[in-house]
Amino acid sequence: MNGLAEAIGSFALTRWVSRKSRPDFERWQAAALRSFLERDLARAPFYRHARARLADLPVTDKAMLMDSFEAFNIHGVTASAAWSALAGDGRIGALTVGASTGTSGNRGLFVISEAEKYRWLGAILAKAAPDLIWRGMRVAVILPQNTGLYDSARKSRLIKLGFFDLTLGPESWRVDLKDFDPTVIIAP
Repeated sequence: MNGLAEAIGSFALTRWVSRKSRPDFERWQAAALRSFLERDLARAPFYRHARARLADLPVTDKAMLMDSFEAFNIHGVTASAAWSALAGDGRIGALTVGASTGTSGNRGLFVISEAEKYRWLGAILAKAAPDLIWRGMRVAVILPQNTGLYDSARKSRLIKLGFFDLTLGPESWRVDLKDFDPTVIIAP
């Protein structure tokens, strides 16, 4: 897996799509959704027998997702295994495990591959820093938990990433944040 190629491809695709007119974007979006429904959806056990039409899919919620986490991810990772991995290094084999910040009072899990991490990085950078190649950036991430999702950004020469633990409170990292002198801050 070439992470740089994944990130560059995702960056280029996101920039290309963002320049489309609304009607062209909606056609592209409909084709991408059709492709996902026909090719990828059934890879998750929960959707194995679902019809490939969005309107036919069952309505789900976060509680259902977390109760049957292994049925919603294509790797069959259970919620308990994901929480255990998250308490450690956030890895299950080649997969990265992470969790939402839980602003709703309920944290949600995710499991992603290395390729998905780099595609996420490319898409986020295309949206947040389209001129990154010419100027570089220092990104301060202020969240309750560091995650392997950010590892892909740490490998870039164009991005310096600093993590600041929200749960420790700003007094514990205020000086470090000032010294880091971020060009971008990601925080709730």
